[in-house]
Amino acid sequence: MTITYITASDGARLAVDVTGEGQLVLLVHGFPEGPSSWTAQVSALSAAGYRVAVLHNRGYGLSDKPHEIEPYAMLRLSQDVVEAAAALSEDPVVLIGHDWGAVQVQTAALIAPERVRALVTLSVATLAYADLNFLDFWKTTYPDGFFYQTYFAQPEVPERELGDRIDEFVRAFFFSLSGDRPGEDSLLVQRPGTTDLIASTNVPSPFPSWLTETEIENHVREFTDGGLTGPINRYRAQVFDADGLRPYAARSIEAPTIFIGGDRDPSRELAPGLDTYPSPLDRASDPRGSYLIPGVGHWVQQEAPHTVNGILLDFLHQVAPLTR
Repeated sequence: MTITYITASDGARLAVDVTGEGQLVLLVHGFPEGPSSWTAQVSALSAAGYRVAVLHNRGYGLSDKPHEIEPYAMLRLSQDVVEAAAALSEDPVVLIGHDWGAVQVQTAALIAPERVRALVTLSVATLAYADLNFLDFWKTTYPDGFFYQTYFAQPEVPERELGDRIDEFVRAFFFSLSGDRPGEDSLLVQRPGTTDLIASTNVPSPFPSWLTETEIENHVREFTDGGLTGPINRYRAQVFDADGLRPYAARSIEAPTIFIGGDRDPSRELAPGLDTYPSPLDRASDPRGSYLIPGVGHWVQQEAPHTVNGILLDFLHQVAPLTR
């Protein structure tokens, strides 16, 4: 693996891990993951003959971590993806994203379709443009309850309350959204009166094997060193998203697209009664398949790496066949 740095059009310095040779596949992580969330995919795809790049999203890893909120607007983050792809390859690339990274690659395909050969969205459906401030929407949707996005949107509160509990936060957040959690509850939506994001999550020891102690320690170290403000600012920056994405509201994703999710992912139904997984490719004009993995939660590529890798390689062989 080599680390490549690119300079985004707004001046931010972004790090990209690059492994292997061949056609480029660019992987984009979500929250609170980081580049290490793609370890199993980097190994499998590079061994199959692809050049695999993993973007350190701004706010994470070795990339710049601006403290302002606006640099984390979805349009800006998606431009990071497009600019990284252009810096690494003259040809269109395959984009694969998870969680917020899934929204980033979807948006990149909307704003720069000429740069995208194919698209994989993990855990997040391709949804139509919504001309609204999602933070206001969530406040209206959960006026009395505790919702994680409105919690993160508060100025300084999550950093103050979680900053000295990074290990506890990482374990609780990953476990609560996984397929191993008992029942259907998660920390995303909690009962009225809740003030502590992670207090209600009982994390088993040892942690389920899909996330090792070494990986947990890596996450803890990165958030301890780099802070939580950059990653959390993505939630606060939703106030800019409707205006930034309005010019692309009528567009569909033109590239061949597949969806991969876990059937126990609590994020599939963030708005009560609205399950986004039955038709997750509605905004894709060339849908190539939707895959729902039984017993798996939100961290699909980590909880079920062999299954996900098999789906990815089958798709890549269709849309980006190797020439050697």
